[in-house]
Amino acid sequence: VWIDEKLKWNESNYGNLKYLQVGNHEVWQPDITVIN
Repeated sequence: VWIDEKLKWNESNYGNLKYLQVGNHEVWQPDITVIN
C-alpha cells in the first residue's frame, strides 16, 4: 500500500469517499528506469 500524506481530502466533500483505487495503467510512470 502506498500512502502519501499530501494527498488527503475531506471525505464529506466527496460523498464520504474514503479510498481511491486506481490501476497501475492509470498512474504516470516514467519511460526510463534507473538501475543501481
